[in-house]
Amino acid sequence: MTNKQTTVQPDPAPAVTQTQEQEPEWVLATSFRMMPSDTNPDGNIYGGGRPCDHIDTAACIAAYEVHSGKVATRRMEIDFLAPICVGDILKGFYLIDKVGTTSIKVKVKLEAWRRQPATEDGIEEVMILAATATVIYVALTNEGKKTEVDKKGTNRNW
Repeated sequence: MTNKQTTVQPDPAPAVTQTQEQEPEWVLATSFRMMPSDTNPDGNIYGGGRPCDHIDTAACIAAYEVHSGKVATRRMEIDFLAPICVGDILKGFYLIDKVGTTSIKVKVKLEAWRRQPATEDGIEEVMILAATATVIYVALTNEGKKTEVDKKGTNRNW
């Protein structure tokens, strides 16, 4: 029995040519299997629960790559694109979009990896783009006041 992986995404990106810049790579930050306890009373995965946690956690990990001090979520914009089901492996990826004077803007995407029923060829795994988000973090002093991003986080390339 073999495993196959299929990716389902809206609007595939065009092939990169020599004149185009390659897009930066998304970084895997979180991974969790969705459980029945993550559902609402209707039996659907509750978007404000575990998926929101994954988005905020992935973005926070990105912010700590840039800033060595405290950070706090300032704003989140989330687009839920597809249902997330019990049993899916939910993976959260981030991409640092912009570093400002006092804030860090992070893009996050959630992929739901779902096993399809086994066939004679084996198990097929499908990736569904479940959500995208933009999260803005603000750098804080130890007293909780807004401060400049120090660019001395865990990734020193800033």
